[in-house]
Amino acid sequence: MDVSVIHMWYPMLEFPKRLQEAMEQQGERIPYFEERLLCYQLFRSLDGLRFYAKKDDRGSYQFMKNHITSLLKG
Repeated sequence: MDVSVIHMWYPMLEFPKRLQEAMEQQGERIPYFEERLLCYQLFRSLDGLRFYAKKDDRGSYQFMKNHITSLLKG
């Protein structure tokens, strides 16, 4: 879950890619990593959408809405 949040706010860090590389160097593999990352990102983004709607923060709400749309387009 934390990886998805870091990636949502700081995509330039390429944290999911770095995590996968680090795990592979240790001989570990995270099953269904891409699918899990997408699921967690959608979950956190929908939660953010709800949060910003309640706060009436239109800019942040729009950011979340755009983020969800880009995730779904793949």
